Amino acid sequence: MLIWLLAQCRQAYDPHIEAKTTGLLVVEGFLNSGQGPTTIRLSRSSDLEHNTLIPEFNAQVNVEGEDGSRFPLVESGNGAYSIAQLTLNNGVKYRVQIRTTDGKEYDSDYTPVKYTPLIDSITWQRENDGLRIYANAYDPQSATKYYQWKYEETWEIHSAYYTSIKYIRDTIRTNAVTDLVFRMPDRNPDTTLHKCWNTLNSSTIILGSTEKLTSDIVYLPVQYIEPESEKLSVLYSINLRQYAISHDNYLFLQKMKKNTEQLGTIFGPQRSEISGNIHGLTDSNELVIGFV
Repeated sequence: MLIWLLAQCRQAYDPHIEAKTTGLLVVEGFLNSGQGPTTIRLSRSSDLEHNTLIPEFNAQVNVEGEDGSRFPLVESGNGAYSIAQLTLNNGVKYRVQIRTTDGKEYDSDYTPVKYTPLIDSITWQRENDGLRIYANAYDPQSATKYYQWKYEETWEIHSAYYTSIKYIRDTIRTNAVTDLVFRMPDRNPDTTLHKCWNTLNSSTIILGSTEKLTSDIVYLPVQYIEPESEKLSVLYSINLRQYAISHDNYLFLQKMKKNTEQLGTIFGPQRSEISGNIHGLTDSNELVIGFV
């Protein structure tokens, strides 16, 4: 009787799945008002079965100010459009204008120029047998409030053994070993191949806010290194970049972080629709993904 009851509780579930939406314009970029280049990347969305980047080539991309100033960006390959240096006026708002090869035009919302406070220091603390790295900064004007960080980390690795012998391979026959020779004439191990270095860029969205604090003082975590990680085996270095972002950009990136990094668990957040600040002028109903 119990087996019969359990069998009766099973019902087929056939959800209605709408047709896939692909080929949407994706805009990624940050207008850098400080030293260094500004790059806007254009691509097209694709389904999960074809997890490849589809760059948008031969578009016209400009940064335009409310005062009529205009800065054209040059295509640098793989859907990237760049300018070596933007000279922006702190009292003027700016936006990005895009015209694709099919004749469609897009604009981002005008946004004010924000000053990014300097990073005072980078500190670390032991945490759960690992290492937590913190960014420390202070804005005396209390005008920033919303931050984003990106980093590049490099660490040194030592191999477990020294190498003394090398294989001589046949250039015609693949992986055919023809001889073994000593790496050093005196038959000592080659110590120059003992050290290696690895470099990685940050792959997560790192955000922080001082909105609920009385002072715009930053002491926020930006990276955690797991216990027994090879990153801490010899020497480690992190190159941290700090960005002041708007409140709308902060909310957009928060949704991005939830949709890409915090889904997949029973108690995780539900996926939410992401709407950026890019709008289609040719077709006002066209959905565009991204935030500048």
